[in-house]
Amino acid sequence: MGKRLLSCLLFFAMIITLSACSNQEEEQKAVQEVVQSYLTDCKNGDYKEADALLSKDADVSMNLTAFYEQLDDQLVNMDLGEDFDKEA
Repeated sequence: MGKRLLSCLLFFAMIITLSACSNQEEEQKAVQEVVQSYLTDCKNGDYKEADALLSKDADVSMNLTAFYEQLDDQLVNMDLGEDFDKEA
């Protein structure tokens, strides 16, 4: 649940940030592809690939690595069962 919340927050942050860009159709298509790739990677649990799509300073400014590690530790400690692990 926490990873999904983070994904949604990052998605909306990207949309808000990119809404200030020009309205050129080609640029919008490229942005949509990046956002879709990011969300797909997050959904599949491939956070390294998703992080690669963020700007270089995103990890530093948002401290994503530490957040992911803490979130993973909490989920492991909660021991919510095999079904949760599959869905997460």
